[in-house]
Amino acid sequence: MGSYSHNQALLPILRLIAHHAPTEEEQWVLLESLCLGIGKLHQRSPRDTALYIETMSERIATGERT
Repeated sequence: MGSYSHNQALLPILRLIAHHAPTEEEQWVLLESLCLGIGKLHQRSPRDTALYIETMSERIATGERT
């Protein structure tokens, strides 16, 4: 999936999040819930999900994911 496809998939999701959670804090709570839900969908334990999220945050922090 290229960046155009990512953007096309994410734009409606971001609009929904912004509509239902107008503050940044509420949006982060929704994002946290989405991460947990995706982890459960793939039968990850809470710890495994947290490790996956930690890997994502490292990629963001190092600029690997912009």
